[in-house]
Amino acid sequence: MNKCDYHHERNLCGHSAPINSVRFNADGNYCITCSDDRTLKLWNPHKTIPGQNHDALLIKTYSGVHGYSVLDVVISRDNCKFASCGADRICFYWDVGTGRVIRRLQGHAHRINAVNMNADSTVLISASYDQTVRLWDLRSNAHDPIQVIDEFKDSVTSVQTTSFEIISGCVDGKIRVFDLRAGRMHMDDCIEPVTYCALTHDSKCVLSTCLGGVLRMTEIASGRLLQLYEGYK
Repeated sequence: MNKCDYHHERNLCGHSAPINSVRFNADGNYCITCSDDRTLKLWNPHKTIPGQNHDALLIKTYSGVHGYSVLDVVISRDNCKFASCGADRICFYWDVGTGRVIRRLQGHAHRINAVNMNADSTVLISASYDQTVRLWDLRSNAHDPIQVIDEFKDSVTSVQTTSFEIISGCVDGKIRVFDLRAGRMHMDDCIEPVTYCALTHDSKCVLSTCLGGVLRMTEIASGRLLQLYEGYK
């Protein structure tokens, strides 16, 4: 896209501290932000506050639960629930409409950097500074995770899912792909600490950002480097 293809659409104004993550729901009609101010906010970014041209409509604020910074959030496929995580080492599973916390998922030994869900939103995946990824069954009331993945050598910064894979980025410079069907893992070395991973729409490639100012586009199935974007500071 050229520079002229971008234009200012909306402001999300309301947090009193830095915003750590913005997540849209499946159809893109709503989004949730989470912040160092220990709150989450639900927005309709396609509507504005009456009399304001660019300020998005704030629907609801979720507060009084997180004791420290909220670092990430993920919305369920049916838009009725969402999960949040942060520096207090707990994943909270919320009801969107009532703002009530349905479950508290505890087990990580340090801050939780990222959360995601599987395709049908029945399993929550959390990634932590404690060098683990944990899987939680959202349909049961069990206190323990159904699986703990501890193949990491440093803080796990990002986690993405396909229909049968978990893709994670780590400060140890590796992208790990866990194939749940075959029960195996393969690993791609990015050399620099990986700060975030995002999937393409067809879930065949992963774009990773690294501290060294490099972005890598990698094919998941083969691990082949498709494109390297450099020159960022």
